[in-house]
Amino acid sequence: MINLDQLLYLKTKPTLEANTECVFQTYSIDLPAASNKIIKYLLKQYNLDLHHQVSLTKRFLNINKLVPLYFSQSLILFPIKHKRAPLQIYINAYQITGLSSKGSQTIIYFTNQKYIFVDENYIFIYKKWLEALSLKSFYKV
Repeated sequence: MINLDQLLYLKTKPTLEANTECVFQTYSIDLPAASNKIIKYLLKQYNLDLHHQVSLTKRFLNINKLVPLYFSQSLILFPIKHKRAPLQIYINAYQITGLSSKGSQTIIYFTNQKYIFVDENYIFIYKKWLEALSLKSFYKV
């Protein structure tokens, strides 16, 4: 069984087929599926429904776009690209250890000295990260 709490990020690969790279703390795997299908599968692992999670999060955070998804106290994924963008990236907010800016890009740092460059500005990523982390308090059991 894969420990989903160690998931760092999901990123679609720029290929003709729908492939998604899943990067964990100690390894990464490529799955032959689109990121939205993988998200739905992951939600099922936690007995959650995508539409229900999205509607709850929209209501809690009062946002409509790029809605983070709560899975557990250690897995909260937030998108940094719109649904229709060809490349999708979902970041696990809980695993982020730091952010830094490099021109118009942002470097997101994770545990085990892993990082990812994203083509979004620092303020946007920081805001989405804080939104995702605030979900933890709403869902605290």
